[in-house]
Amino acid sequence: MARTGNLKFTLRSHDCPVTVLEYFYSPNHYSQTNQLLSTTLISGDETGTLVWWNLNTRRPILKWKAHDNNILSVKQLGLQWRISEENHDCLIPVFGDYFGLLMTHSRDNTMKLWDLASYINNTTSVIPSGNGPTANVVELTPVLVEQINSLNFCNIDVLNDRFCSLNRLNPDFFDVTVVNYDSKTREYSTEMMFESIDPGILVKNISLKMSSSELKKLKKLGIIMKLKWISPTQLVLGFESGHLLTLYFPPNTKSLTYIDDRKIQQLEDMLNVDNLESTYQRIAEGNTDAIAHIIYGDTTSGSGIVVNEINSFHYPNPILDIAMDMKHCQLLVSSTGSKLMVSRISNIVSEVKEINDDYELSVDLKSIGISSVDTRIDDLVAVTFWNGQVKFYQQVVDTNNNRDLNKLPFKITKEKAHIAKEFSANPNDPEILANKQIRRFKSNVVRVAKVQSLKSLNELARDYKAANVKDLLSYKRFLKDMANHWVAVAYDDGSVELHEVGIAE
Repeated sequence: MARTGNLKFTLRSHDCPVTVLEYFYSPNHYSQTNQLLSTTLISGDETGTLVWWNLNTRRPILKWKAHDNNILSVKQLGLQWRISEENHDCLIPVFGDYFGLLMTHSRDNTMKLWDLASYINNTTSVIPSGNGPTANVVELTPVLVEQINSLNFCNIDVLNDRFCSLNRLNPDFFDVTVVNYDSKTREYSTEMMFESIDPGILVKNISLKMSSSELKKLKKLGIIMKLKWISPTQLVLGFESGHLLTLYFPPNTKSLTYIDDRKIQQLEDMLNVDNLESTYQRIAEGNTDAIAHIIYGDTTSGSGIVVNEINSFHYPNPILDIAMDMKHCQLLVSSTGSKLMVSRISNIVSEVKEINDDYELSVDLKSIGISSVDTRIDDLVAVTFWNGQVKFYQQVVDTNNNRDLNKLPFKITKEKAHIAKEFSANPNDPEILANKQIRRFKSNVVRVAKVQSLKSLNELARDYKAANVKDLLSYKRFLKDMANHWVAVAYDDGSVELHEVGIAE
């Protein structure tokens, strides 16, 4: 069938701009044997409020005040996806130790861990119901709270039991942290795996084969804009300069994260103080090159992390989003410019590096500010722009393995309501002039749901008795919703639209 972008429904519970969306995949009692997961949605807004949506009933499952400021990241733990080996047209879930946990990150400089699965199991009978802004509002206590730097509005990203974030003291550096669980105390904790990693030192530590002008550009990376895990040993950093750094992490290693006695003495001598601990905050705020070198130089160099690839395609436009295409093993990268870059992921670690702008595909989308990008296993690509539009493309590959993005014949816009004034004695009436400029609500983020096994869904539909179905009407609605291919769009007016964009044939 041809692709269409039909609006199915609109979710309304936020009273301010929605800043983040994340699908949260959960088990259901209909498909316990075939690993089909129900698709739910979590939205977060500028006030720190989270809403967990049931896409079947179109109502909130939970709504709670998670943070005191703008929510930047929402990530589901304990779940990864692999491509089906049978026909390569769908994804199969791979479960980890922390399935059922949700990680959130906010401008209030905290990361919080929420055990949604346990909460639902323990309190289903007392969760309030209803519609409207106060529907299902609860007080939820996180199982873990950690201080996380959010100065640059940079996200956090999760892979298995670890997450990457900006360093707590210096936002130009990053940390990799592991989540642990103690079964005896039933408490969660974190352990630093790599601490205070300086991308600038990583670049200095490699042999660079490039011109002096390229070297000059590389010395001004700016702040880290985006973090993206692409494998357990590879992390991509997107910078304000438009550069992409792909870093390689040696497996089963940790960084030298401790400041030894020699460093402490050096710092005390430099600052002329008797007690380093009492002035540690001043050390961080001073941020001089000499102090940074003493504290972080050995930490970064001793980590074993190396730069695998440097890409300057988007220079000098800051990176805005990075999406991973599992099917073709490539990255889709957007920036404040108008071009979308598709770059193949390299697993080869070479000793000599050079800045390159190599890519599999580059397309000028004709609108600046590609704020959000996502992709699906059937080659659908969805992007949002600063002008509020959401456009769709399909990646195609010809017989010679040449790639292109074909623009699909529909887009999503949400126009602001307005009352037109048709007549006026004044030809320059400001109200009439304003009505000629119809403004639309800004679309902040677009997210595409995973395509699960249609074969398993068809088998489930044929044998409803095996699914222990008591309410046949509810079961049929469940099957219909499972077959939908959701595209969620978050807007500045607090609404979230769900569109059905089908599989192309």
